Amino acid sequence: MSEEEQNPIDLHKWAEDHLEAIERRRAALVAAIPLDTFVEERLELEARGDHLVAPCPFHGDDRPSLYVVPSKGFYHCFACGAHGDVVGFDANDRGIDEWMSMMQLEKRVGAGEKPIRVQPTPTAEEQSALREELGIFKGGK
Repeated sequence: MSEEEQNPIDLHKWAEDHLEAIERRRAALVAAIPLDTFVEERLELEARGDHLVAPCPFHGDDRPSLYVVPSKGFYHCFACGAHGDVVGFDANDRGIDEWMSMMQLEKRVGAGEKPIRVQPTPTAEEQSALREELGIFKGGK
């Protein structure tokens, strides 16, 4: 049996659909949580023109190398290269992955879609039974 017959799920389509949903969720969080307000909960920021600065918490900095640009919604450290949005900052600051950060930030803002759950791929026997039940047979029989 070929791999396609064993796994009829279009993985590219599945990934594309789920990545789009994840990107929408992330964009909603970035829009809902002002980066400067979020970072100020953890660091003391100093205003410098249209951006804010602080010592970077990701590498034990003692001088302001972390720049927060609220109008563009990103931060950047000119010493260690850390860069991102509110999700990335939260993940880096807490030492968790960005997916976990998104789920926890969604709880914070009371938003979020139903969690995306990856279902295990049915076994060949389960797929065969499902094809038979739906009237789909191999080879057009």
